[in-house]
Amino acid sequence: KANESFVGNIVEEIPTGFEITDAFGGIVEEISTTNTSVTSKKISWPITLLAGERQEVKYEYQAPKISPELFLAGPARLLSNSNTEVFFENRQWQIASDAACSSQSGGGNWSDSTKWSCGHVPGSVGNTADTVTITSGNSMIVDVTGYSVASLTFAASTAATSLRINDSVTFTVTGTTSIAAAGTTGSNTITVGQGVSGNFSTAGITITGSATSGKDSTLALATGSTFTTTAGITFAATLAQAKLSNSGASTFNLTGTMSGAGGSVSFNGNTTFNTSGTSAIGGAYTLPTLNVTGGTTTLQSFAIIISGATTLSGNSTLTNASGATLKTFSGLVTVNSGSSFLMNVTTAPTLTFSGGIWNYGTFNSGTGATTISATQSISGSAAITIGAAINIGTGVTLTIDNSNTVTFSSTLTMGIGSPNLIIASGANVVSGGLTFTANTTASTTQLITLKGSGNFSPSSITMNAPG
Repeated sequence: KANESFVGNIVEEIPTGFEITDAFGGIVEEISTTNTSVTSKKISWPITLLAGERQEVKYEYQAPKISPELFLAGPARLLSNSNTEVFFENRQWQIASDAACSSQSGGGNWSDSTKWSCGHVPGSVGNTADTVTITSGNSMIVDVTGYSVASLTFAASTAATSLRINDSVTFTVTGTTSIAAAGTTGSNTITVGQGVSGNFSTAGITITGSATSGKDSTLALATGSTFTTTAGITFAATLAQAKLSNSGASTFNLTGTMSGAGGSVSFNGNTTFNTSGTSAIGGAYTLPTLNVTGGTTTLQSFAIIISGATTLSGNSTLTNASGATLKTFSGLVTVNSGSSFLMNVTTAPTLTFSGGIWNYGTFNSGTGATTISATQSISGSAAITIGAAINIGTGVTLTIDNSNTVTFSSTLTMGIGSPNLIIASGANVVSGGLTFTANTTASTTQLITLKGSGNFSPSSITMNAPG
């Protein structure tokens, strides 16, 4: 309400990028600091007021599709016809942009705008800043490829809730994904693919387990699917109900830490497990394979099993966190040129190898005890260091045909049950000692075979006769 009569203009300054769809009688002008650089806009409404009168001015706008963001508008001013400022607001107005979209109507196809509270398809062109919530009890299907959203959250659950990414569909969450704990009447699930393909990537995912048995929160990977996380995966709360399931051969790409001290994780044996960047395995997991394609991957202080091949490439490093827990490599370990297998952090893990070691880079097992548990070979063209006691198990034949030097820094023990050590021509083996374990069966033998120019140099030999 005017305290006195006024003739002039009300002027509101708005940020650049705002599209004025209706100024309701106002005049829109651009404001620039130079002849070519527009920094903001202003709207001017000519008004005439008598003392005690009121007048409303308004405008409609379309803000830039950036979320989250705070835009500043104003302050509004009153300018007389002589351009004298007679009033101004003492602060600017803050306009918050939060492009939140929640599923509704029980769910349906992602591409159906009527299924979303925001009135548009989240993640479509121009809507990649959307933050998406899957409402409890809804089932959404990503039916069109190429959608990308800022975050994805399952709401607090009271009923079964799901998201399925169809075959041949790529779906991206540039921020975090969160699967909430399931309620008492159903489970929460993200399913990638339908048995042929399907691609889901996110910058980190948290899977929270319910306290109710059988009501699970699950990331499910179908045959042929690909899952990529660039900021790790965390299993939280009741781990028995925080699950990662994998029904068939697929691809799992990890950057970051797979943590939570061990959710309920089940990988298909034919799945490819890749790590890159700074990554860590932070639970007692059994991985189908391990391909370290770049950066450094750390095996933390848990009993970890790699049931298939382990391959290091791209100048990568596989190392350990301090802790003597067992690391089992059931398949062939290949260290390519420029890459490093380094289990030599203080308090090194104990190691078991069942599929052999081929080294073309750097290999140091550290000071944890090492067991050769199955017939295999130690090959390659770069030096290998086994830093602690090594035991060749029952009935095992270990063939060393590495063309460089293989060093057993501590004692090499020939176990009971006819173990064999074959040192191929051209191989050079240095050992801190050699011990023959006493056999209790007369028919068993412990045999070391040197072939051609093969060389074996133990610092001492201990032979234990049966008692």
